[in-house]
Amino acid sequence: MTTPCSHDRVFRDVGEIVHPDHTALIVVDVQNDFAHSDGMLSKQLGQDMAHVQAALPHINEAIESARDVGAHVVYLQEVIAAETMLPNFETLFGPFESTAVREGTWGADFVDGLVQPRGSDRVIRKPCYDGFQDSALDVTLRSLDVRTCIYCGGATNVCVESTARHGFVNGYYTVLLDDACGAANAQEHEATLNTFRVFYGPVLRVAELRALWAEVAALAGS
Repeated sequence: MTTPCSHDRVFRDVGEIVHPDHTALIVVDVQNDFAHSDGMLSKQLGQDMAHVQAALPHINEAIESARDVGAHVVYLQEVIAAETMLPNFETLFGPFESTAVREGTWGADFVDGLVQPRGSDRVIRKPCYDGFQDSALDVTLRSLDVRTCIYCGGATNVCVESTARHGFVNGYYTVLLDDACGAANAQEHEATLNTFRVFYGPVLRVAELRALWAEVAALAGS
């Protein structure tokens, strides 16, 4: 269980930013159509899943680490329903019947290799890239007194980036996990990281995050 945040309004260093008493790990769209070799992005669009799949063990490590220190874990799940599909989305990707992560399909399910939601974890459905838009994410985070969002999942330069940008302008401290995010290729992934470091917040590897959280645990036990 996390404790009420006792930190100042403005965080001064990365250790304070990621302190588990005010942090949520946001696991973005680790779903079959986006990450499985038999998913729609792979089968119909020919996208290489290697970069996304390489991130999966690190995503799982981040989830387990967050649970260990009492940080909140929130899973985002993009689900396209016929009645909520946007016209501009249809122009880009075709009619509802041919889109990815359709409601009620295997493609919208979380991949089997992902550490699945449990206990107090939250699962938030969203109708498009941005996890904050037209979803319960913001009200959920505020009800949990979350001040920092740490992002992992995919795609780095699409749903992760869209959500992180919106979260930042909503006032959340924003952190990206380099090795726990994946994209269509390393170049697209790195482009987001370069922008993120300058305009949004720290970019860490999971091992670095674990080390910061270990310091918190050590101080709590001293």
